[in-house]
Amino acid sequence: MREAQRWDEDLGLTVDETAFYDTLEVNDSAVMILGDYSLKVIARDLVKATRAN
Repeated sequence: MREAQRWDEDLGLTVDETAFYDTLEVNDSAVMILGDYSLKVIARDLVKATRAN
């Protein structure tokens, strides 16, 4: 549990955003093409869109 919390803090994301980030990060080509910053932005956008709906 503490390790997961540190992972969120290291990424600078919320728990929900980290869940999406982890899903995106599994795809190695996405990481290579988009990079870490873009994956974080996508994760934040997904959380916002999910909460809005």
